[in-house]
Amino acid sequence: NDKIIQLTDTDGDGQADRSTVFADGLNIPTGLETADGGVYVGQGTDLLFLRDLDDDGHADERQVLLSGFGTGDTHQAINSFTWSPDGELFFCQGDGIESRVETPWGVSSLYQAGVYRLRPGRLQLHGLLDDFMGPGNPWGIVFDDWGQSLVVDGAGGISYLTPASIPAKHRLRLDRIGNPGGYCGVEMINGRHMPESMRGQFVLNDFKSNSVRRFALSPDGSGYRLDWKEPVLKSSHRNFRPVDIRIGPDGAIYIADFYNTIICHQDDYFRDPTRDLHHGRIWRLSVKDSPFAPKLKIVGESIDELLEQLKSPERWTRQQVKFELGKRDTSEVGEAAVRWARRLKNDDKLYERHQFEALALCATIESVQPQLLRRVLRAKDHRARAFAARIAGRWHDRLANAPGLLKIAANDSHPLVRLEAILACGQVPQAECTKLAALAVVDHPRDKWIDYAFTQAVRHQESVWMAALTNGKLVFEENPGALLAVLEKGGSKKVLSKLMSLAKSDAIHAEGLKGFFQGIASLGGPNELRAILEPGFHKTRNSQTLAWAALRDSARVARPEGDLAAILRPALQEGQAELSGIALGLIGRWRVGELHDDVTVLADNPGVPHAVRLAAVRALGQLGGNDIRRLAGLIDSGDVTEELKLAALDSLSRLDMSAAAAHGAALLALGQATSGVLSPFVNREGGGRALTAALAKRELGAAPAAAALAKLQSLGSSEAELMNHLSRAAGIENTVPAYSAEFVVALARESAEGDAANGRRVFQAAGCAVCHKIGPATNGGIPFIGPELDTIGNTLSTERIIEEVLWPGRHVKEGYSLTRVTLKTGAVHMGYEQRSRSDDVFLRPLSQPGTIRIPRDEVSTQAQIGSAMTAGLTAGLKRGPLRDLIRFLTEQGRN
Repeated sequence: NDKIIQLTDTDGDGQADRSTVFADGLNIPTGLETADGGVYVGQGTDLLFLRDLDDDGHADERQVLLSGFGTGDTHQAINSFTWSPDGELFFCQGDGIESRVETPWGVSSLYQAGVYRLRPGRLQLHGLLDDFMGPGNPWGIVFDDWGQSLVVDGAGGISYLTPASIPAKHRLRLDRIGNPGGYCGVEMINGRHMPESMRGQFVLNDFKSNSVRRFALSPDGSGYRLDWKEPVLKSSHRNFRPVDIRIGPDGAIYIADFYNTIICHQDDYFRDPTRDLHHGRIWRLSVKDSPFAPKLKIVGESIDELLEQLKSPERWTRQQVKFELGKRDTSEVGEAAVRWARRLKNDDKLYERHQFEALALCATIESVQPQLLRRVLRAKDHRARAFAARIAGRWHDRLANAPGLLKIAANDSHPLVRLEAILACGQVPQAECTKLAALAVVDHPRDKWIDYAFTQAVRHQESVWMAALTNGKLVFEENPGALLAVLEKGGSKKVLSKLMSLAKSDAIHAEGLKGFFQGIASLGGPNELRAILEPGFHKTRNSQTLAWAALRDSARVARPEGDLAAILRPALQEGQAELSGIALGLIGRWRVGELHDDVTVLADNPGVPHAVRLAAVRALGQLGGNDIRRLAGLIDSGDVTEELKLAALDSLSRLDMSAAAAHGAALLALGQATSGVLSPFVNREGGGRALTAALAKRELGAAPAAAALAKLQSLGSSEAELMNHLSRAAGIENTVPAYSAEFVVALARESAEGDAANGRRVFQAAGCAVCHKIGPATNGGIPFIGPELDTIGNTLSTERIIEEVLWPGRHVKEGYSLTRVTLKTGAVHMGYEQRSRSDDVFLRPLSQPGTIRIPRDEVSTQAQIGSAMTAGLTAGLKRGPLRDLIRFLTEQGRN
């Protein structure tokens, strides 16, 4: 019997005087927003609308607006309801949720974490960032004064949401602009009560650090750069857990405080007695000696009086005015808004802001006003023009010439306007709009946000523009570069015939050929692949080089038909180093055994260019011939480069793992503990066992063993037998003590007297810093293997931290359970799996940026192996250093 409580401040002193149960009988409501004379509520599978008809403070009417939202993980169900300036209701859903919602426009689906956008007047529901394209645990959306949006994540940072406005299903990760924290709830500072220096900035709850943080945005191309400012609120009490934040009608900041020691469902038992179920609270943060926002009369005012209130500095007032006008006659309000906007004085410094608000009002009430739209599209302020481009796309089905308006925006001088034009085109099912989006990216510079939007626009409307292109209704004669841009992004095999014909066309410049050949390599069958492999297909050597490189680098392993040796052999003999190197890559990839002898000639010849010899050595490992002695000789040679030795070691591991392990062990004994030496054994089935056996046959000094162990840990290896052997050789005690609650309690008590400064040194010396981020540490753009520990002392108890350090497998943090994928080739991938509706495996590899996609038919086995941190890594610490390490960790995140 969950409830919605209405708190009323009857005397205006900022404290609630009356509490009323607005609605009860609910079951885990996770989000709500007021509008349209009632309350929108997210509850389980349903979006409800509750209304108080007799003004007694209790909801008399309960309506299910939409149903089918997912409940796979109830604490990730639809949440964080927020209104856009133009009356769209945005809300989030998290990991573990799969929604399929029936609407008048068809089924709206959102798989896993993402964002929903609802236009209540038409019940149009769009799922954004489907299938883990953005935050994995989104809990907060915010808009600036011009409608640009951000989404925040409870674990994954801050993302610029606007470029993801197309409800596309093509899986493309959205970059973030702010680093991770425990974010839940975000608001823009606005209104007269707030300090002028802070207006337009943002406040953000960080429940992990017991603070309300603050940041500003500054333009950066078509997007924004985030700049952190001093927090507006911090607490030294670890129970302060801000989870929602809003600017109230009076202009003060209201903060919902969860007030709890325990904040993570998977870290503690549901019935843990330290969970606080009774002391949640709401804080009001106001500015001393600053007048509160005036309480304006809204209900019952005339249309003209309400339109004047759209000039209010308070967003809350402007929003409520729009909702009140939404109750009036739509046509009358829309026409009045146009007249009001026409009467505005253009020498007013806020003239274009007021024009923006008039257009936002018309969008909110779904009153299409083309004249007003055209006026805002010609505004001097690019932010107003960008918003007008968005509305042109939203109203496309009710405008006489939406493409004509979008053409203006797509050719705008400002990248933000072009971004919004591309996003609008991507949501208009007209082939002409895809062409406009393409012209926007070929006639003007494009940054990563524009490229993201354009990719999704092309993919989302592919069936529309492809049909028009096929039947001749969509032509690009005046700008073939625009067609190239579209075809580069298209993912359908229907694109192939166009790609093949254009790849031979003189109309395509050399820079464009690369994208064409990449498309053919990723989509083509044996016939198409054979065609671009043939030298006769190409008019220039550069064209041939680009085509062969695309075939070599393609994620697919498809092989062209026919006699490949006859085509590739001449490339090995022509003295063209670049083409020869690529040809060797293709020989190994496709296992063209007929050319084995040709490859060995190059591998044995120190006179050929180094890149060619290197490619030949790598190809030998893929060809599977009898080259064990040859490769071993290269590893032992004193006359070849380190890179060539490591390539020979990798190839040898493909042919004879035991022989490779013997050479690898010799290199480790010499102190050469590099990624190149260890990777062949970590990334290949049976490699760890073979290397352990080889090391057992030779003397391994303590220093080389310690170096190898540290490197192995940094690679995130799960080879426990190998790690144990190296630990013993390094003189590191690796015996994990048996778990004991008494041991944990005693160590927790001792750690209170520990030396945190020495604990920091232990953290570095024990190798913890290799896998875990604390403070400003970076890892060269590569994600850290383990969870960030900046706030661990504020999120976990001391006892729990001890368990994580000594017995990491007892509780594996969500998202950090290691997956081992072994391919049919014997190659091994280790990483964190990202769930997807696709049958393929999406994996975030350890010590490597980005996500890889592994086709399901290439997988031999897949297994969950628990924590990447193997047991015993800290078991060798003496009691004193261990105590100090625990003290250091428990202080992280404390204010």
